[in-house]
Amino acid sequence: MFREISGVPLLFRAIATASRAGVDEVLLIFPGFPCEIVKPVRESKILSAGPLIERVSEPGFCPNCSAAWQQISVRLHDEFLWIPWNWVTNKNALLRLPLLEQKPDSWSQAARLRRKAVTNKNEPVGRAGKAEGVSVLSEDSVKAAERWLARQRSIAMGMGIGLEPE
Repeated sequence: MFREISGVPLLFRAIATASRAGVDEVLLIFPGFPCEIVKPVRESKILSAGPLIERVSEPGFCPNCSAAWQQISVRLHDEFLWIPWNWVTNKNALLRLPLLEQKPDSWSQAARLRRKAVTNKNEPVGRAGKAEGVSVLSEDSVKAAERWLARQRSIAMGMGIGLEPE
């Protein structure tokens, strides 16, 4: 969670990117939420002006299970972003995500969901295309994520789009 991508820890990067995409509240869901993670998140200068960060410890949380989502449903907005802590993306990619009416077939990448999509006992559906970004699972994927971010910055600069640090 604290592995750095271009100098920013993964968890902080995910939260900051969500904030740049307009998210004003973040709910961190962990199967067991160790105190050593809470403190750095709350004290982060990167996140100090960002969204309200709440946490929930949900033992055995499984995103594929409707029952797990039902346990935390009162804390979910009607529409929300799912961003795994190790998913590196940018705000534009998050803003382009289609709104899913059913559970996605993969929870390893970002998704834009309706609360009823995750709390209903419907079957996961494949999505048209992959969310833009890189899942960081190894040293090779750290390098791939940094290349992806650099490529996105180059594309944005070539189009004359103002950039915030990713």
